[in-house]
Amino acid sequence: MEAQNAQLDRRIRQLSRFVERFGAKNTKASQAQSKRKLIARLEERRVILPRRPRGLSFQFPAPPHAGRALLLLRDVAFAYDRTDVFSGARLEIERGDKVAIVGANGAGKTTLLRVIAGQLTPRSGAREASPLARMAYFAQHAAEILDGTVTVLEALESVAPPQWRPRLRSLLGTFLFSGDDVHKLCRVLSGGERQRVALARILLEPANLLLLDEPTHHLDLGGKEVLEEALERYPGAVVVVTHERSLMARLATRILEVEHGRVRLYPGGYEDYEEGRLLRQRESDATLSESPAKKSRPSPRRSPQQPSTGRGGRARRGAEHGRKRDLARVERDLEVHEARLRELEGALARPDLYRDGAEARARLAEYEQLRAEVEALWQRLAELG
Repeated sequence: MEAQNAQLDRRIRQLSRFVERFGAKNTKASQAQSKRKLIARLEERRVILPRRPRGLSFQFPAPPHAGRALLLLRDVAFAYDRTDVFSGARLEIERGDKVAIVGANGAGKTTLLRVIAGQLTPRSGAREASPLARMAYFAQHAAEILDGTVTVLEALESVAPPQWRPRLRSLLGTFLFSGDDVHKLCRVLSGGERQRVALARILLEPANLLLLDEPTHHLDLGGKEVLEEALERYPGAVVVVTHERSLMARLATRILEVEHGRVRLYPGGYEDYEEGRLLRQRESDATLSESPAKKSRPSPRRSPQQPSTGRGGRARRGAEHGRKRDLARVERDLEVHEARLRELEGALARPDLYRDGAEARARLAEYEQLRAEVEALWQRLAELG
């Protein structure tokens, strides 16, 4: 609900800017009025959230002192058996940076993280680490190698600096271990609990660069929220491989995408990454939609009796008419889709729905599909506006 409110706020700001800019123009008056109606409908969809519980109060150990630059990759490529996993990787990690590595499964995200960590040697290019850089690496299966014979508290005591041991219960409380939970043996913990213990251990290490590989694996919603807030507050630099959009949106100052053997940097964070991804998708769709006949068809010869200015004027009027028609259609579709979304939100909020697993899954699938369609409609509306 919080994410939905944030999305609605972004759309309202976008529409409000359009109204402020074009509301006084006669040629845009009808569009501005339709935007005002959309703003009113969107404001009705905002959800009043309960007060959030008290956030993290634990102050993490200050990372070891380092200069501004911690690590640099220059045109790095890595290969297994002469086949490049990726090439052209460029990245400079500075103090306080929060970088998310994204991409499809098998694209090479973990390989890139291990190159950054110095565990793998590049085939070409250069990796330069500051002599003051202190790295802590969290692998996907770090929770599985916890010693099952020690308690949760003892697992942290084994890595914590002496001056921080009196505060370990406070840290464990923020990671959702309270009371006698700290005395549980690690072997009886659930997957999510073991993951939280492993993450807490990593955050206690004297490091100024955290390298995390899928840290939200096995975490429930509460654990993910704790991790997001902990990493946001962490004073050192963070590089994280993740599929979690909420983690990327909240944490990442830059996105590094591994796709088809290339590494692309988005310096503007998650929103910049999403805009770039959608732009590439639209360009790809436009290229595929062009027929060979249209590409090979010669342009008609200009007739001396029909000047190009008149033909261009008609084309512009036709394009404007088409734009208005598309705009009206998109706004109608948005209204219908959002009305259905509200119906589904009401249904999904009823506990009795989940008695029938098949029906619940079907409603959830429809809800996710509609949300994606609404997002696409909003993108189209922004283009037409």
